[in-house]
Amino acid sequence: MDYSYIGSGRIYLKKIGSTGGFIEVGNCDGVNINTTEQEITKPDRTQPGGGTYNEVRRIESCALQITAAELSPENLARALYGATSEYTGAAITGELLTVGPGQYTPFAHLHAASPAPALTKPAATRTGTFTRDPGATGNYTSSAVTVADGTALGTYTAEFTSATAYTLRSPSDAVVGSGTTGTPFSAGGFGFTITAGGTAAEAGDIFTIAVAVGAGSPVALVEGTDYELRPGGIVVLEGRAADGDVWTAGYTSVNADVVQALVTSGEEYEVMFDGLNEARSGKRTRVHAFRYKPGVAQAVGLLSDEYAALDVTGKLLKDTTKTGAGISQYFKATIER
Repeated sequence: MDYSYIGSGRIYLKKIGSTGGFIEVGNCDGVNINTTEQEITKPDRTQPGGGTYNEVRRIESCALQITAAELSPENLARALYGATSEYTGAAITGELLTVGPGQYTPFAHLHAASPAPALTKPAATRTGTFTRDPGATGNYTSSAVTVADGTALGTYTAEFTSATAYTLRSPSDAVVGSGTTGTPFSAGGFGFTITAGGTAAEAGDIFTIAVAVGAGSPVALVEGTDYELRPGGIVVLEGRAADGDVWTAGYTSVNADVVQALVTSGEEYEVMFDGLNEARSGKRTRVHAFRYKPGVAQAVGLLSDEYAALDVTGKLLKDTTKTGAGISQYFKATIER
């Protein structure tokens, strides 16, 4: 009888200890059983020329290699010791995006193509609030603080270098300008006057000016003018924002499957290969592996000219529940005559 073999078929997994039936992996590019053999030899030393006097061969391990052609959430989770969850799309409002010129900022969720995301930035008007550090020696005060439209938001810090002189720095510690008590400060869009009190300031005394958004409606941003829309977020165009600016996004998110990688330990599975032998007119071949512990995928191709695949190899472990003379504790193959 001719037992030539060209195989096709489906492979199924069932988590050991679970109820119900087997779950199909999907289309696979390959399923292979690989064995590793330990060879122990005894050299022949009874005569010149050498040779082998005796030999012992043992199976060191048996592995099952599955190359899954479908990167489904379940296959990814199994291949990356992960867990899956479902996300239900919804209307997203008020999502804050920290942006910078030429930089990519992702949305928290994948957005729908329609309606297009709507983005705004805060009103350009600004307010400034003076606060003297509680630990300061001097009891200096400040006039009302004016701040130019569009000034970067955040807390600006001024430190006295003497009883009358101070330097103002931005939230990123860049120097905005220097001033003296009793003289109007005018630099970097700020306007105020520090007045000395009854107790003079000392070097190291500090005051802050908190810059916040003033009155006015948010400014609508325009795709193609202010930003470029990407599949998962935006890229701010040059000159349309400063580093650290905060924009607000509204969009409709789509339904999605989420895979959290490397959050579980390796699971064990029962494996069933339900195959057909094309070289024998579709005669059936079934392979049943009792305990399979897959390793992680060695590579996950995210960018390629070829179809991606998950190549996972794991050990076939001994199943001590299988007993009896001539009964395998690893796997068995059933071949239709």
